[in-house]
Amino acid sequence: MVPSPDLVSVETAEARISHGRLPPWRDETVTSVSNPGSIGLAFAAQRATLVRVGDASPIPRDVPPNSIGLGGAEPIAWLAVDAPSEQIEITASPALRREIAEGLGVAAHADLADLHGWEDPVILAIALRLRAGVRRWRPLDRLAQEELIRAAYARVLQRRFGGRPGTPGSLDARRLARVTDYVRAHPDRSLTITELAAAAHLSPFHFARSFRRSVGLAPHQFVAGLRLEVAVARLRSGDVTVAQAAHEAGFSNLSHFRRQVRLNFGDSPTALRA
Repeated sequence: MVPSPDLVSVETAEARISHGRLPPWRDETVTSVSNPGSIGLAFAAQRATLVRVGDASPIPRDVPPNSIGLGGAEPIAWLAVDAPSEQIEITASPALRREIAEGLGVAAHADLADLHGWEDPVILAIALRLRAGVRRWRPLDRLAQEELIRAAYARVLQRRFGGRPGTPGSLDARRLARVTDYVRAHPDRSLTITELAAAAHLSPFHFARSFRRSVGLAPHQFVAGLRLEVAVARLRSGDVTVAQAAHEAGFSNLSHFRRQVRLNFGDSPTALRA
């Protein structure tokens, strides 16, 4: 259990990124509000939370693990959470949101909407990288941070608000789902661009050229992040040893696995397993 709120944030002219680990709370002993126009991802499941959207009456809301919640025109106040929580929230400036939405032909949706409880592997991969940067577990310069934020908003606007699809041959939701399923089905194999391209039904040339533009991450970064998330989930469940988790995630070097977990999750595999 997290004994007290652990909050950290980074703010630039383009956006504010906040990451928090919070204890259970009720009766407004903790102030937690999702910003309008924000993209949030919950790393831990939250059952039967109580929220208030704007000035409306409080309502219950379930939050599955690794699920996405968007903020619309009204702020969302979290009034009661019965278990420890961990989440990251990205709030691009109104100007940046408007620029991206206009570029995708959905200017009317620049402020997003209250949509929650859905998953997307691209947003998860971006959230993991931003969390590591905000926590200073891994370096993340301002340019790379802005690229990831832009990729996150573009992904949301395309998936949920009818934004223009990517260029021909790019990774739409269906192609990316195939790649994600392929990676998860082969957790301990050293994968190649050719294999991933085949899963996406693209040529290796077009896959390599379009993946980063579509996802915001290089293929190896996406695969490594996905595998680490699965491995850490297994560690936290207590079902496997650290060595087994490393093997299942495709790491032949246990020291490298330990280092990558600490860089991306801020703690050792042993501590996360405990």
